[in-house]
Amino acid sequence: PEGNDGWEAPAPRLVPRGRASGSAAALASEKASVGSLEPRFARLAGLQLEGQIRSWKNDWGFVVAPEHFEGDLFCHRDNLESGAESVAPGAAVAFQVGPDRRGRATALVVVSLNAPQDWTGTGQQLEGVIRSFKQDWGFIVSSSFQGDLFFHVDGIAGVPPGLLAPGLEVNFLVETDKKGRCVGVEIVPVSKVRRGPPPPGAQPPSAKRGRLL
Repeated sequence: PEGNDGWEAPAPRLVPRGRASGSAAALASEKASVGSLEPRFARLAGLQLEGQIRSWKNDWGFVVAPEHFEGDLFCHRDNLESGAESVAPGAAVAFQVGPDRRGRATALVVVSLNAPQDWTGTGQQLEGVIRSFKQDWGFIVSSSFQGDLFFHVDGIAGVPPGLLAPGLEVNFLVETDKKGRCVGVEIVPVSKVRRGPPPPGAQPPSAKRGRLL
């Protein structure tokens, strides 16, 4: 440009014939992986979808979304947002469809859409972490709902006072107290609980936006 003495245009970046740049190679690899998906999932790759957790065991589970595809979609805990390790069956979730390392269809960027009150009275045992605790009350966060859940010391069962501290992993139920508040009850350390199916008659939660799949 005029007035810029000594300015030189940057040399063009050359890519040797037969080799792609890093970003181009990654894009080509991603397209190839998406192309390996089943047709029912390939058309949905990268889209933001909503569905429901059909089941969960240890590190993995399955998502169903009848409005978008037939059958179910595999989900691993590595793809749960915010470092979550599990999500309760029946939870409403937002997710994307994509390939895993082996090119198989899986749910990615999985986030719960439920609010704590959606689990009230369902009998579903949830897993979470104590976010804070002060004297007689505190709050629990969980991958099965957004926000946090209030609890009172009266709702704690089997937790020695010395262990009750932020960061403790717990199992709990959600109920309504005498004041009409949504609270965590029957709170016990995760290590002392055998995971299993919900009790007979337990119902899945209502979706946050009133949509239950």
